[in-house]
Amino acid sequence: MAVTIQQIAEAAGVSRGTVDRALNNRGRINPEVADRIKQIAEEMGYVSKNRKRSAAQKGQIRIGVVTQLARSSFMLEVNRGIRQAAKELEEKGIELLVRGAFRGRGGTACRH
Repeated sequence: MAVTIQQIAEAAGVSRGTVDRALNNRGRINPEVADRIKQIAEEMGYVSKNRKRSAAQKGQIRIGVVTQLARSSFMLEVNRGIRQAAKELEEKGIELLVRGAFRGRGGTACRH
């Protein structure tokens, strides 16, 4: 079960408001008290709502790219750059979906 601000407050012997100010670097609080609260929170495994939300959203960002199939040196280079960008974006939790398009009888279609 997730550690709450109330549990940290009880462990540190301070109010919930003091814990909130310490963990969010807001308001007036004695730096020594803030450091002690942060240490207790870390030892208890506290994860803030913002960090939970950020972790939950990772992988939910998707970008789609439709490109021509590589039939020229230019398109080979474009596709190579797209693959490199996909690797870099993946490290940041962003998924890049790449599809190659080709011309068929009925117009343009996508190849999966």
